[in-house]
Amino acid sequence: MDYKKNYAEVLIDGKVYTLGGAEDAGYFQQVAAYVNRKLGELRSHPGFMKQKEDYQLVMLEINMADDYFKAQETADQLKRQKEDSERDIYGIKHELINAQMKLEEAQTQIQELESTLQEKSRQLKTMSGQVEEQAAKLAEELAVRKTAELKSQQEEELAAKEQEYQEALQAERTAREEGLRAKEKEYQETLQAKQQEYEEALQNGQSACEEELQTKVKKYEEALQAEQMAREEALQAKEQEYQEALQAKQSAHEEELQIRSRELQDAIKAEQEAREEALQAREKEYEEALHAEQAAFEEKLQAREAELQEKLQAR
Repeated sequence: MDYKKNYAEVLIDGKVYTLGGAEDAGYFQQVAAYVNRKLGELRSHPGFMKQKEDYQLVMLEINMADDYFKAQETADQLKRQKEDSERDIYGIKHELINAQMKLEEAQTQIQELESTLQEKSRQLKTMSGQVEEQAAKLAEELAVRKTAELKSQQEEELAAKEQEYQEALQAERTAREEGLRAKEKEYQETLQAKQQEYEEALQNGQSACEEELQTKVKKYEEALQAEQMAREEALQAKEQEYQEALQAKQSAHEEELQIRSRELQDAIKAEQEAREEALQAREKEYEEALHAEQAAFEEKLQAREAELQEKLQAR
């Protein structure tokens, strides 16, 4: 390879020399300055100038060789340090790339978790709406069923009570009719006995007894009719009393049915509110756990990044 050779005059130990080479004049001047500095350092030592000229030259060469080897060793150390630094930098870059990849992966996981959280929230809201609808339907069905059962039970009780009252009324009426028939029979027998007695007396005193007999018969008939009317009025009063008692009992049962229906609706409403509160509490707990896990992961990632930054700064 052809290159241009440069020449320069330099002053070494008070003498002018011409140096040539591929380097520029400034480099030659630096070399001359170095040689003059080494000569000055050696001459500053006592006894150096008393030595022979060839010894002084050898000492100069030895010092220059010592500086060369020291400079070479320093250069080798710097080269090794540079290589170590490059390896460390490569390792740090590799760790930073891994950290970046982990960060991106973590961000992807966070996005997936957020998407999952949103999906879970939507599912939870959907489930909550479905649960509320099912609870409302169940409450409505339960209320209708309970109301129907209570109404059927009350109707059966009322029918049983009414049948019982009717049977009691019929028994009372039958007893009164039997009493009336027995009384009427007794009156007929008494009347026949009186008639026979009057007939016998009539034979002894027909005209006087006939009037008395008619009067007696009329009194007996009026008494019998009055007693029959009294018995019918008492029976009607008793029947009215039973009807009023039955109506009062029916009103009381209807009021009790309404009270039970209101209590049932209140209980269903309280149970539905409790379920809604429990569902909201579970949703809040799930969100807090997810946020806590995400915060812990972010803190761990930040700590790893800070550790890598500290290692990079230390190196």
